Amino acid sequence: MIGKPIYVNREPFTVVGVTPREFFGVSVGGFVATPEVDICLAIRARERLGRNLRSAVPWFADDRFWIQMMGRVKPGIDQRAVQAELSAILIGSLPEAALRDPQSGVPRIELEPGGHGLHQDYLRKVYGQPLLILMTVVALALLMACANLAGLLLARATVRRKEITLRLALGAGRFRLVWQLLVEGALLSLGGAVAGLLLAFWGVHALLALVSSGPYAIPLQVRPDVRILGFTAAISLLTTVLFGLAPALRATRLDLAPAMKEDTPLAAGNRRFAPVRMLVAAQIAVALLLLSGAALFTRSLANLRAIPLGFDPNNVVLFGLAPGRNGYDEVRGNQLYARVLDRLSRMPRTSGASLSADTPISDFYSGATILVEDGDARAPARTWINFVGPGFFDVLLIPLVLGRGIGQQDMGSASKVAVINETCARNYFGAGSPLGKRFRWSSKPEWEVQVVGVVKDAKYHRLRGDFPPTIYVPYTQAQFGWPQAMHFEVRTTADPAAVIAAIRAAVREIDRTLPLTDVITLEGQIEASLAQERLFASLVSLFGAITLVLACVGIYGLVACSVASRTREIGVRMALGADRIAVLRMILGEVGVTTAAGLAVGVPLILALARIIESQLYGVKAHDPVSILAAAAGVTAVALLAAYFPARRAMRIDPMRALRYE
Repeated sequence: MIGKPIYVNREPFTVVGVTPREFFGVSVGGFVATPEVDICLAIRARERLGRNLRSAVPWFADDRFWIQMMGRVKPGIDQRAVQAELSAILIGSLPEAALRDPQSGVPRIELEPGGHGLHQDYLRKVYGQPLLILMTVVALALLMACANLAGLLLARATVRRKEITLRLALGAGRFRLVWQLLVEGALLSLGGAVAGLLLAFWGVHALLALVSSGPYAIPLQVRPDVRILGFTAAISLLTTVLFGLAPALRATRLDLAPAMKEDTPLAAGNRRFAPVRMLVAAQIAVALLLLSGAALFTRSLANLRAIPLGFDPNNVVLFGLAPGRNGYDEVRGNQLYARVLDRLSRMPRTSGASLSADTPISDFYSGATILVEDGDARAPARTWINFVGPGFFDVLLIPLVLGRGIGQQDMGSASKVAVINETCARNYFGAGSPLGKRFRWSSKPEWEVQVVGVVKDAKYHRLRGDFPPTIYVPYTQAQFGWPQAMHFEVRTTADPAAVIAAIRAAVREIDRTLPLTDVITLEGQIEASLAQERLFASLVSLFGAITLVLACVGIYGLVACSVASRTREIGVRMALGADRIAVLRMILGEVGVTTAAGLAVGVPLILALARIIESQLYGVKAHDPVSILAAAAGVTAVALLAAYFPARRAMRIDPMRALRYE
């Protein structure tokens, strides 16, 4: 590519270098839909591209501070000295009038570390609390795994009580036995760590597929590296030592004389499993917490999807055109818009087409301040504004309440007109009809705009929040000047994804050098706006399922070890007349008590952590009783099911063989 020409907005440039594939610029998660940088130009290229850029602001005016400056400080240089020197240079370049004006203030340069890119505060604001919640979920899952490991080791040590007693009696040292039990636990952790490492490579790709969708996707380069491997290895070793040491010490802390005489007493076997039952109850509490969170985030996602939009998103294709960047002026650009609309409207599988500056649920919106002449609200008033083409409300199926919509006759008309939504009419024009009422733009007070119609409220910026007061204006009457880039909405009679190729071909027939941007279905755009909510619902549900499985493993191991150690007790009960159903009821009853204890701990835990996740929910409270009861019922059912299979083995114990046990 070196030395070859490329054209940016029809301006020729020569390629002098190629950056690595991983380089995406210095703005991480910026305020644009696609923060990746594909082409780097000399800063003075803005002067060449100025006529093709949307903004009419002069890029190098004396009062514009828009440049992000970067510099690499020499080793050993004090950063404060660099900041003082640069601030002095800046002040020396200012006019004296600016320095004498006390209200303007004296600008200064503040140095910030650039290792993490620009817009760090924005990233922390948007992703800080969600990532904190996810890290909490991961930590709870880790604690569940540790508790499960400790519980299984405790149960196994209880079953091997006689073996350990015999080893101690024959002269084995306590340290040697503790070391043996720790090695057994370490082998379990090592196997889990290796399996987790293999899953990590797959899991990273799956997680990035969820994170890298939506209007503010961040181009993350995430892969397991030496630091991550070292961290996970250290965590595995630490958890093995911490949660395997206690069972090992407890198993070897025996009084040999009583232990050798002990012959599986009927009551002692159940008491030995008390620490294991406590760990299982803790697992039940954590499983209840995460399952409740999964239910809450899933219901929140369902509530967002069920929000009345005010328009019909089905069978609508969206795409953008920017003729101003391809050298079109206002006259030729408006002619292009009209030709594209006419061509799209005559396509076989389309029922209508229109265009607008902003599309629904795109996370972008435009605002304007209006001066209401005869309204009830105080002027000026802040509203949302969208510049639209003819048939916009018919294409999106936004119902008309009063008056008329924006038609072709308004495109070239000298009289300024607007259509407002119900919220705008109610807020600024009172209870009466706003038809015929007038307002002015604060930026263009000489323009008098007449209200010719009222439509139903519709969502634009995002799904959350109330319907904002919105004004729809013909795109040819934009007070900011001709819109050099617009988005088209095409309603289809077939699958919208199947019509995209035909739409590309139709635009190519008109101007083959004009690319389509942001091509997506309206339903897809709405789903993309729910990327974070969908990620939360998926991950919390996944970890909730993992913790529930771990709790089931713990309960199964507890009951299996308990049944094995109480074989003689169960045989005596059956020899004295207890039937199989009574044995099953006894074992399931004990599991039910453990489960109830875990639920009793889990519910207050949910209420205590409600404030953390409250801001991430929509239409449901963090202490929602329906979600908590559903999670509790699910945990209880799964716990009893996990206990049923080892309990069923207890039902089949032969009393005669049990009495001869050991």
